[in-house]
Amino acid sequence: MLRSSDTGSSIRDLSVGRFFRGALMRGSVVGGIVLLLAGGFILLRGASFTRDKTVIDMGPLKASVSEKQSVPTWVGAVAVAAGIALIGVGATRSRG
Repeated sequence: MLRSSDTGSSIRDLSVGRFFRGALMRGSVVGGIVLLLAGGFILLRGASFTRDKTVIDMGPLKASVSEKQSVPTWVGAVAVAAGIALIGVGATRSRG
């Protein structure tokens, strides 16, 4: 016969474990969605960034150049694939 004092800690431990497992799965699904959206943006619209490069630095004379570089489309494809994988892992683990 089980008494409530005997099962109290095990039930609490089980619920805490479920909470953290659920939070981890929600985190992987959210991370997957973020990667999926970022990768889709890069694939569809493209992304670029500007890099400032110092060309000459002699005493008080300083010259710099701003270079605009684009993010390769394969980075977007990898982000989309990783996002789909994370969503799949999170959804599979939450069911099982």
